[in-house]
Amino acid sequence: MATQAFPVVKGKRMRVTRVGHCGLPEAGEASSLVTKGFITANYTKVTKDAEDLEATNAEGEVCVADRTPPELKWFEVAITMCDVDPDILSFFTDDPVVLDYLDRPVGFRSAKGVKVTGGAGLEIWTGIGGADCDIPTDDSALTGAGAVESYGYFLTPWIREATIGDIEIGASVMNLTLTGITGPPTRWGKGPYDVVSADADNTPSRLLTPMGHEHMHVQRTTIAPPAVTDGAVALELPEPYFAAVPTP
Repeated sequence: MATQAFPVVKGKRMRVTRVGHCGLPEAGEASSLVTKGFITANYTKVTKDAEDLEATNAEGEVCVADRTPPELKWFEVAITMCDVDPDILSFFTDDPVVLDYLDRPVGFRSAKGVKVTGGAGLEIWTGIGGADCDIPTDDSALTGAGAVESYGYFLTPWIREATIGDIEIGASVMNLTLTGITGPPTRWGKGPYDVVSADADNTPSRLLTPMGHEHMHVQRTTIAPPAVTDGAVALELPEPYFAAVPTP
């Protein structure tokens, strides 16, 4: 089967979801938000370096030599946003949202606390380069996944310890940057959303396999990104959310 690689161009959508410990999505009235108001998203891998293990004999000769493998600790995530919706900040941080007299979010207050156990799930959809178009060999290109646009899909289900970066006000556009680190999202499972295709008919589906201790999931998808929401919206989890454990 041909490999489905993809050239990434431009960020199209960003969806943020309230999550609890280990990336468990939190259902509720204001638990999901989709926006185009971001400029960049940077993922920096942080690893534990390999360690040399060595012992020498009485003559100073190496008699045992080995090393521990390098190991991923987390990704540092930095999101630079424009046209910032204050609701997003409450997803990532413990900073309270400021409401106006109509209970609309209009700002935030910077609090002392940092979200350690909870946080936010982050999904980003990108475009696919125009040169990605293949040459059809049969009529499957007329229907299903073959007849629709492809996207890049980046998922980090549990971003914690997020903080707001420095704020500079001057004769320039002010951008806001959120930084945090990822955790192993063992309770995200297959996720609460339909983001991938389940078959040749391009039937929308949740992730085909659940997330485990992997911090990031990246793939090509033919399911279009969600529409921008008017602020935070309700999230209802599908049932059953986790696969039933077979009876021995």
